[in-house]
Amino acid sequence: MKEHDEAHARFNKACGGMMDNANPPVSEKQRRFMGAELARKRAGKKTQTTMSEEQLSDFAGKVRR
Repeated sequence: MKEHDEAHARFNKACGGMMDNANPPVSEKQRRFMGAELARKRAGKKTQTTMSEEQLSDFAGKVRR
């Protein structure tokens, strides 16, 4: 759970404070941003976040409710 909270904090910082730490990215724009970050990470390019590939993958996926 601690890793999850840290991931939310990093995402919130990367998005300029748009997201509350208690909520996963739910907007399509946030999900697309994380997907683009994941693609850059996998290509070995510099990313705007400091998240791991696994964390980016979690945030980029669709939220199932």
